[in-house]
Amino acid sequence: MVVWRTGEAGDLAFNPATIAVPSGSTVTWTNNDMTAHTVTFDDASADSGILDPRSTFDHAFATAGTFAYHCNIHWRHGPGVESPR
Repeated sequence: MVVWRTGEAGDLAFNPATIAVPSGSTVTWTNNDMTAHTVTFDDASADSGILDPRSTFDHAFATAGTFAYHCNIHWRHGPGVESPR
C-alpha cells in the first residue's frame, strides 16, 4: 500500500519511498493527507482522478516493469512501482 502524507516541513510525499510487487499484484494508494491528490502514471497508462482525503485508488500490475507516477495537482513524483517477473 502507498499513502500520501504531509511531512513535518509541509512537504507532500508518497510513502513508502519505494515499492516492489510481483506481476499480477494490486497496489492500493490511500490519501491520508488533508488535501486532494492524484495518482497519475507518467506514461498515461493509469490515472486515479481526484482522490479526496481518505479515498483510495487500486491498480493491478499485469506485466513486469517499472512504473513511474506523480500527483497531477502538486507535481510530486512517487518512487515508482517495480514489478519484476
